[in-house]
Amino acid sequence: MTSDILERVLLCPRTAFISNEIVDLQRVQCVSMSNGVSFDVTLVSGVVVKGQHAQFENFMNKYMNYVESKC
Repeated sequence: MTSDILERVLLCPRTAFISNEIVDLQRVQCVSMSNGVSFDVTLVSGVVVKGQHAQFENFMNKYMNYVESKC
């Protein structure tokens, strides 16, 4: 992935980048809390994306910003 595309993903309020996956925040069904090593994001399709513990806080901040914008 080019740095230009990654930058666009990171700037988009509806998408996040976890490990090697682009996640559509509108399609998130649940997020497991980090166990200190990793965390899981389950999408409505049933796909599970595994994130690294170091990505958890940034992901949750972006995810909650997206969810709160819909309240």
